[in-house]
Amino acid sequence: MPNFSGSYSAKTESQTTIAAPGNRQIGVSIASGKQESPDAHWNGATLTMWGVADTVEGNGTMRGYFRNTHANGDIDHGTNECTVTMSGTEATMTGTWRFTGGTGKFAKITGNGVFSGKQTSPADSGGTWSGSYNLG
Repeated sequence: MPNFSGSYSAKTESQTTIAAPGNRQIGVSIASGKQESPDAHWNGATLTMWGVADTVEGNGTMRGYFRNTHANGDIDHGTNECTVTMSGTEATMTGTWRFTGGTGKFAKITGNGVFSGKQTSPADSGGTWSGSYNLG
């Protein structure tokens, strides 16, 4: 399986936070942006991420989904999970991701990896990722 890596920058499209008892916050967000990667399959792909965070006093977990839409219209998608640490309006995320499928040349994709990211404002986030994949 080829190894690959890259980075992304994203803008928040929608975000809702709900306060719960015990200093708990539940957050739901959607963000999208562009991928940058030395691997031509992912360079320039449009990334969309959906996530649900569950934090207590600023620390917790997030689980979500991602989709990459490539220039030719093919799609790959998968799941992710990570730890979240809040500091003011910034959130730092470190976790894992896994492909669950796709269309076109990504129809039989498998693979997984790690990522780290930071939401630097309510509207801006970015990060890096690496892993391996097989197009089947």
